[in-house]
Amino acid sequence: MPRKYMTPLLLSAALWGQSAATSPFSSFDVYIYPEYSHPGVGIVVEGELLPGEFPRLMQMEVPVSTTMALVRVGIEDEGRRVEVSQRNGRAYISVDITGPAFQVQYFYNPFAEDKGPRSFEFIFSADEILNEVHFVLQQPLNAENFAHTMMEAERVEGDFGLVFFREHKPGMAPGERRTFSVSYNNPDGILSITTLERMAAVRQAAAGFDRPDPGNMRSLALVLALFGVAVFGAMKLMNRAGYGPVTAASPGEPVAAADQAPKALFCSKCGAPKRVHGKFCHQCGREF
Repeated sequence: MPRKYMTPLLLSAALWGQSAATSPFSSFDVYIYPEYSHPGVGIVVEGELLPGEFPRLMQMEVPVSTTMALVRVGIEDEGRRVEVSQRNGRAYISVDITGPAFQVQYFYNPFAEDKGPRSFEFIFSADEILNEVHFVLQQPLNAENFAHTMMEAERVEGDFGLVFFREHKPGMAPGERRTFSVSYNNPDGILSITTLERMAAVRQAAAGFDRPDPGNMRSLALVLALFGVAVFGAMKLMNRAGYGPVTAASPGEPVAAADQAPKALFCSKCGAPKRVHGKFCHQCGREF
């Protein structure tokens, strides 16, 4: 069949046959955080490109209810807002990758109520050939009857009650969609970070602090949430993407919370992008 008459499906398959030689990425990971620090679903996409493969413009499909996204390239990058475009009933963002490592963060809120039964669908695709893709789903700390359709995912229990599910795909063709569903119940509508902050307060009290610092408690809570991801060896990706040196502490070893906390790019209350300067959220007024 002449190449000009190939259907999109056949063309995708032909490109996929060359994946080992043509993928521009050395790593590609997608993290899904339902009701972690935001009353919705937070997504973090991280990757590294091979030498000579950047700059490049990558298009990713995101859930249709995604309203905002930020892209970071390099440690010092404060993040650039990316607009979400809609066409043919689907949503997309274009990621301008100007360096060897990048990170994309976006949020969407599929929940109609503040608490109660939860269900959502996650959809991802990219217009690039991807090798060794990892999807990591965090189970909310307060979830009841948690279920998902990541049938081949391994379940890993981390510290402080955190549970992660990791699915490995040996590769994805350009435009190939990965879709799975998640359902659970959150009867009180409590975010995972709220529970982790309470754990941090207990830890600080046990260490002899009469008045735990709320800022330190939140920093420690963020660090604790990353412990489960360390099981998958993903901490090195977070280090390269600009989070700083985050490692799981050994038993009895103190955690340097202020130095190890990741740099949040969104307001934890409403999900609005944080501005470089400012102490309060410009959208809801919450103090950072």
